[in-house]
Amino acid sequence: ALGEAQGQLVDLELQAERLTDERASSLTDGVSTKVVEYQEALRMLSACCGQEVAEINKRLGDLKIFDEDLSDLEQDTEEFNRQVHRQQEEIAKLEHVGEQFKGVLETGDDFSSMQNDYEAELRQELEHTDDRIAKLERLVERLRAEWKEADDSVAAERKGADALSQQLCSSGGAGPEGAEAPGAALRLRQQDVSRRLRGEEAAI
Repeated sequence: ALGEAQGQLVDLELQAERLTDERASSLTDGVSTKVVEYQEALRMLSACCGQEVAEINKRLGDLKIFDEDLSDLEQDTEEFNRQVHRQQEEIAKLEHVGEQFKGVLETGDDFSSMQNDYEAELRQELEHTDDRIAKLERLVERLRAEWKEADDSVAAERKGADALSQQLCSSGGAGPEGAEAPGAALRLRQQDVSRRLRGEEAAI
């Protein structure tokens, strides 16, 4: 019975060893499979990471180009702002010149208006002067006619007085007083004509 028991124990040990070997082999195969799967996952992850790294590098390159373009754009913007400032200064100068020119034009308009008023006044004065000259010419003509008429009248009176004086002398009368009468009458007529001339000239 002891021998049988020992034999069974040996058989059990052998079975246990066999089971242990089988389980170890099974575990080893499972671990190997997991390792392979893990390595494949790592390979795929590395490939994905490589693509992402490449994409990131590409985006970094694009950002670098964009940054350079942005820097150029900032420089262009600064230059544009300087040009705008210069143009604004030029516009301000032109506006100042325009205001000065406007003032000159307004002064010129005032001067032109004054000149026109002065010319109109001169034309009126000339027209008035022409009227006065025409009136004076008519007055002179009339006075000349009256003066001639007075001379003719006085000459006729003198002639009559001379004849009367001769008659008086021949009859023994005083002739010189009678001879002076026509001369006095002529002077009176001339004085009257002169006064009328001065009066009408003053009225004109």
